[in-house]
Amino acid sequence: MQRALERIEGPIGRLLIVGVIVSSLIVLAGGVLYLIRHGEAPVHYHIFRGEPVDLRSIGGVAREASLLTGRGLIQFGLALLVAVQVLRVLLIVWLFYAVRDWKFVGISVMVFAVLVYSLFGGG
Repeated sequence: MQRALERIEGPIGRLLIVGVIVSSLIVLAGGVLYLIRHGEAPVHYHIFRGEPVDLRSIGGVAREASLLTGRGLIQFGLALLVAVQVLRVLLIVWLFYAVRDWKFVGISVMVFAVLVYSLFGGG
């Protein structure tokens, strides 16, 4: 069983490290671009403005990120960070399936179902 756990921990750790680093670099690049383009604009804290309509969907975020807008890159990096966690759960399901640990496969599938529901069906 110890060997099976070692086989599971390695790929999960690598996915998390690479995913967090890549998404952090994208958010950092977006932040730098945003500050370069809008850093000196006056800020009105007494007026609340939500995100623009084009940044409220995955397609809009992808479009804005492909245009290299600061806000688009920031939103894309954050969405990628969430996607890494979903991929982590899918990888855990697959790895536990590979070692035939059915109890943890079931638990991981339930966790995945809760994630999917909270992302797409909870609102």
